[in-house]
Amino acid sequence: MLNDDDQAICCFKELGKYPIPAELDSGELPAQVKALERFVCRVYNPKGATTLPLLRWELFRSKNLKDEMLPPTRATLLPHIIRANYITI
Repeated sequence: MLNDDDQAICCFKELGKYPIPAELDSGELPAQVKALERFVCRVYNPKGATTLPLLRWELFRSKNLKDEMLPPTRATLLPHIIRANYITI
């Protein structure tokens, strides 16, 4: 259950206030949107891994899911976050 203190909710509230770096930093999402990775992981599997690489591997390994059924990678999630940030400005 999400509440107003949840980091993802805080991240969503901050969208549109500050620019977000357009590149991954050593394979990691920028710090200001890191909570959104955990949110996406909870959408795909509430009790699973909290990072996208681990969740993708877990779902592929255990359920033998094909590419289109797996959650996005960090590299594909970041442009979506940046787009949402741009739209909210």
